[in-house]
Amino acid sequence: MELNLKSKESCKFDAASLGEVMLRLDPGEGRIRTARSFRAWEGGGEYNVIRGLHKCFGLNTAVITAFADNEVGKLMKDFIEQGGVSTDLIYWKKTDGIGRICRNGINFTERGFGIRGAVGCSDRANTAISQATPADFDFEYIFGKLGVRWLHTGGIYAALSEQACETVIEACKTAKKYIANEQADVSSLIKGLSAKHAELAEMQKEFARKESELKQLRRKTDLHELRLRQHEMELKKSGHKEAQKFLSESRKTLENLVRELKEGEVTREKTL
Repeated sequence: MELNLKSKESCKFDAASLGEVMLRLDPGEGRIRTARSFRAWEGGGEYNVIRGLHKCFGLNTAVITAFADNEVGKLMKDFIEQGGVSTDLIYWKKTDGIGRICRNGINFTERGFGIRGAVGCSDRANTAISQATPADFDFEYIFGKLGVRWLHTGGIYAALSEQACETVIEACKTAKKYIANEQADVSSLIKGLSAKHAELAEMQKEFARKESELKQLRRKTDLHELRLRQHEMELKKSGHKEAQKFLSESRKTLENLVRELKEGEVTREKTL
């Protein structure tokens, strides 16, 4: 299939990605819940693609993303540069130093072993890229002046926030004007993203409703379990009392039998 892309000579970048890049912490052979050390990497669904395009095929690529302007953000920038991807299109967002204004996303990932699957745990709320708006990126400059042969983005980033969805739509609209690739229906993509965002909102409402129902069911289950334990304790106490009564009565009976035997022996001796 012929893609009908712009010539390589007319564009600075063969491909660019728009999405979130997180700090990935890997516990190696261990578990996240018990690890004492982690190896640090960079990672993100959209970013991984253009990093692979550079490493595997030698393409000139760039990442369009946003970082909180702090030491973690600079570490992420260094990781990206080590991967050979351009960091010229990163938007640096000011932060207050404790993450109230914005922060950088973190992703914990442990590998699977045997029948146990891999486990991922993301901490990505209030990130710089989720707050970024179309005004933070000069898409006209990126696609019009610099030139990009291919734009790669994804639904994961688009679903992070309202601003992320708007940024994806604006990027696709601008890219459509300059990237000579009519193989993909960008208009359908934009409509699909908007519909998907509305669908995700409904899914979140449904999830919240089911979570509330689950909490109520869990409370009822806990209460039922408590009652069962109380009943079990009562039965044990009752059984213990009955056992003590039985032992006491048995002891008295045995004592009586011994007394009768002794009395019988005394009577027998006197008779003889």
